[in-house]
Amino acid sequence: MKKVWLSGWASDLTRFLPQIEKSFPDDDHQAISWVELFTGDLAELRAQLSSADQIIAWSQGAQLLFHRQLLSQEVNSSLRAPLLLVAPALDFCRAGSGWPLSVLRAMARALEKDRKSVLNSFAEKMGATAEEISLWCRSANSIDRTLLAEGLMMLAEPVLLSPLQKIPHLILQGSSDRIVKQENSASLSLEWKLQMQIVEGAGHWLLTPKMIGAIQRVSTDG
Repeated sequence: MKKVWLSGWASDLTRFLPQIEKSFPDDDHQAISWVELFTGDLAELRAQLSSADQIIAWSQGAQLLFHRQLLSQEVNSSLRAPLLLVAPALDFCRAGSGWPLSVLRAMARALEKDRKSVLNSFAEKMGATAEEISLWCRSANSIDRTLLAEGLMMLAEPVLLSPLQKIPHLILQGSSDRIVKQENSASLSLEWKLQMQIVEGAGHWLLTPKMIGAIQRVSTDG
């Protein structure tokens, strides 16, 4: 099975492919960076996704999947396993369970003054290991500040209508996620009648052992 992994804000999962391949040794893997998802050619992105048996869209990667209309008919018809949305940022500033828009704006402004501190603080909230945080920050610090700020502002734009009801899918949501909170995904799941599974003890970071274990179980069941 070929899995295509979509990166969240400021992330580049291509740098973590060895870790992913170790966790799923029987599968083929491709990762698409956040920069490529955010700015890449639509036809090229759809072509990459059309070769996938399964798509794992993480955080803002899930938002971009729908905002950029990457789920073409050809992509949908190629999938042999449910679309996995891990801590999806589908309505990041949702009233009552999301981030206040003022916080996103302040974070975007702070990128101009002290990008390293902003990115390091965000990485620590994800719940990754020190080694993963270091690698993530090195990659994120190479991204243009303006692009990072534009990505933050896009997080404030909700996916207004659920395109998922006719697509086999599953939301995987960590119970300890400090970025996309459990309440956020739960309210979307209820409103849109989406399938969701809570991963107890998992944070926001895609590659924590608990979240990887959940993805492994879903892949095996599928």
